[in-house]
Amino acid sequence: MIQHEKGKTGENRAVDHLISSGYKILKRNFRKAFGEVDIIAVKGYKIIFCEVKNWDYIGWEDLHYSINKSKIQKIQKLASLFLLQNPLYNNYTIGFDLILLSRRMKELDHIEDFI
Repeated sequence: MIQHEKGKTGENRAVDHLISSGYKILKRNFRKAFGEVDIIAVKGYKIIFCEVKNWDYIGWEDLHYSINKSKIQKIQKLASLFLLQNPLYNNYTIGFDLILLSRRMKELDHIEDFI
């Protein structure tokens, strides 16, 4: 399976998890020239900007290290732009979540408010 397909498979698992947890998916792959947020979802009056990490050959305990300071800044900037374009959500609580997937072990870990 090529990298793009692996990413889509992981994102699909993450979307299924979020929906089963009561979230409504607003947008997938929100892109601007400088970056992308994998999933934007809402539950009640909370909007989340979610990064999905899916790997085969990395230790489960090391997946969270894949989010560096630069990536965090991009996600925050993308969130600001999304909210400017969608003022309906301006009064919502904002969360930055991380979903870690290990396909070999079929594990999923949803880390809320990782920033």
